[in-house]
Amino acid sequence: MPRRGRPPLAIECKTSANDFDPKNLRAFHQLYPDSALRVVAIDVDRPFEKTFGEVEVGFRGLAGLMEELIAASGRRKPGGP
Repeated sequence: MPRRGRPPLAIECKTSANDFDPKNLRAFHQLYPDSALRVVAIDVDRPFEKTFGEVEVGFRGLAGLMEELIAASGRRKPGGP
């Protein structure tokens, strides 16, 4: 289901970013070409992007993903200003 007013977001969870195989996110991206693709992994300390052919995937730790989602929603962090 698309997020209101935004393209779909696919999130794949991994223990390690090194375990990621882009096959499934590529398939999702073929169905939803405007989608945002993210991998969440325990071993990602700083967000980074990596391109697999024509598909760009953002790698995040859980905290980084939460910050991105909160910022995209326009809401403030709990306990924040």
